[in-house]
Amino acid sequence: MNVYLDILEPIIVEYLSKMGIKEKLIEQIRKRLLKLRKDILSLNKDSEECKFLGFVHPRYKSSQIQVEATGDHFFFEIPEPYKSELEDKSFKFYSHTRPETNYHQELKEFISKEYPEITHINDFINDCIKTTANYFLQALRNGASKHNNLINGIQSVVESEDYEQLDIYTFETDYFTYNCMMEIYRQLRKRKNRFIVESFEDIERLKWFTSSCGVGGFVILDYYDHEYLLVSKRSKTAACPQYWHFSFDETFDVRDTTGIATNLSIKQCLEKALQEEVFIFQEEDNNKRNVTPGLIVAGMIQNEMRFEFELFINVYVHLNNKCDFQEIIDNYNVAPDAENENSEMYIIPASKVSAFLRDRKKVTPESRLLCKAYEVSNKFIYKILNRI
Repeated sequence: MNVYLDILEPIIVEYLSKMGIKEKLIEQIRKRLLKLRKDILSLNKDSEECKFLGFVHPRYKSSQIQVEATGDHFFFEIPEPYKSELEDKSFKFYSHTRPETNYHQELKEFISKEYPEITHINDFINDCIKTTANYFLQALRNGASKHNNLINGIQSVVESEDYEQLDIYTFETDYFTYNCMMEIYRQLRKRKNRFIVESFEDIERLKWFTSSCGVGGFVILDYYDHEYLLVSKRSKTAACPQYWHFSFDETFDVRDTTGIATNLSIKQCLEKALQEEVFIFQEEDNNKRNVTPGLIVAGMIQNEMRFEFELFINVYVHLNNKCDFQEIIDNYNVAPDAENENSEMYIIPASKVSAFLRDRKKVTPESRLLCKAYEVSNKFIYKILNRI
């Protein structure tokens, strides 16, 4: 039950203990957390393209989520006509060391069952693979930065009965296979939508299509009791080009493995995102900055173009003076992935973010939804603190 104390500062907890009302307040917080979960999940009614599935917490802690690699793998081989030139452009290949698994046969069985009008399934899949290979080749010819990294797909997700623990089981794949599966997904969805995900239980039956796991959210600048959000505009070469979006959006890959080979670290993935896309470092680095993970919600992006499991995490960066704002902008401009990921980044007062996004035509559904969740969560925190 002590997990409910995580939303209170230690000094407040000590005070409540001395007053003899800690246990009573814990029970009140537990009930309010259930209400927060209900309120945030109710936001789904206004969003068809992104859904919160569960695991709602106002402050994220690494002990709450376990991400485990199962040892399974799923790769598509790059077609021979494209291999030579892709290899010349430093595009890595992995499928030759990972033979076909039961995932391939299960995918064909899924297509056969849900789309019986597709009579030549192998040809259908191969056409999608060729389309994807051609996309990468043309992008590289045009000077775009495209890499085929090893990443982790989602096999299944299990939330504990008390909503306090999330176990995520992954398989190994690569960025090329992920893009192949998105092409297959788009072609199948045009025919009919068999990809509705309403709960964590729905993920395993569609595991071939959840070939990546995202970690994304807003950076919230906390400056003397005032909050400002970093809102980015995606670059022309990124996913959802020229759309307004989160501050950062990263994907689990082999760099996020912990000391235990089968475990993956959300903390490492989060730090990687902040360093590569926003150039914000954690406290232990030389550029010291007080960074605190905030609201976390697990959900699915499921629109016409993307089908992806994501952990939405807002991150607080605590600033000491006004000149830190300019430093944030300067750091963003020299972030390693800034040019590839984002074309613009604005610092907007929290009270004006909803209006800012509402006035833009091209906004990702997940950023709209997380912005609403942020507002609901803030009201929750204020209600708790006002009762102390």
